[in-house]
Amino acid sequence: MQNKPKERYRSILLITGLRKDESWFKAKGSKFYRHSKLDVDVYAPLFEWSSDHIEKYIVINNLPVNPLYKIYEKAYDCWCTVFKTPADFARLAVNHPQFFEKFVDAERKLRKGGSALYYNNQRIYLRDIQKDPRYYLHSFPQGGKCPLCKIF
Repeated sequence: MQNKPKERYRSILLITGLRKDESWFKAKGSKFYRHSKLDVDVYAPLFEWSSDHIEKYIVINNLPVNPLYKIYEKAYDCWCTVFKTPADFARLAVNHPQFFEKFVDAERKLRKGGSALYYNNQRIYLRDIQKDPRYYLHSFPQGGKCPLCKIF
């Protein structure tokens, strides 16, 4: 007999590298919580760590640095367009064009030809970034935090 999903996941602990200083949204989280959709416990042991703590830990323990930091200056674990600038997507278009093409394809499927990116009250089309990524790299700030973070 197969276990019910909730019973099966009771023994799972999801460990994440979430840190509260990554964004205003993540700062609302906590070090230990129950994931409502997955129905699993989540533990973020680095939640209170700053970027300096992380860098020092890497140096002290002689750990390899994620290669994405050399390309994007961060790990870019989430490509939710709400938290990315046009320059972030342009950098992706230049460095990983095949991966970027997947975003352009997804944008094409939006109803009424909508744009996947809305930045500072302006619709930005990923297909336009794909045509001329250098323009977007030089005309927009690189992200790190979403534009709303400047408000909070």
